[in-house]
Amino acid sequence: MHDIFQISPDLAKVKQYLTSSGFQSVGIVGFCWGAKIAITATGKDSWYAGAALIHPSQLILEDAQKAQGPILLLPSKDEADLSEFFDIIKSKPFGAHSYHHRFDDMHHGWVAARGNFTDPLNKQRATEALQLSADFFQQVLKV
Repeated sequence: MHDIFQISPDLAKVKQYLTSSGFQSVGIVGFCWGAKIAITATGKDSWYAGAALIHPSQLILEDAQKAQGPILLLPSKDEADLSEFFDIIKSKPFGAHSYHHRFDDMHHGWVAARGNFTDPLNKQRATEALQLSADFFQQVLKV
């Protein structure tokens, strides 16, 4: 089994740099398959105070079971129903600080590589997702 898609050494380098710069904890954002990396990171290291999973892919129920920090889950219409996944998150001690908001009028990738920011609705919904993420991290990081 690969350890977070073999990027653990990269995450460790970032953590070392940020802790040496005075950061005591951080939030992590994952788009698409990066959501798998982000939620896995929260399960392996409490330094990650929470994770925003935006148009996530490759998530399995075990990821929710192993998560150890609040999760913001922002799927599009193209992602599977993640209700059972989120029920697991909500049952955890940090569940009250976790949120699930579906963007059923958006396609997979609308906030990142597949976003069409000249389309007013796409731009608006991407802005909403980013604001939800900023609000989430402000709460879980106690900024």
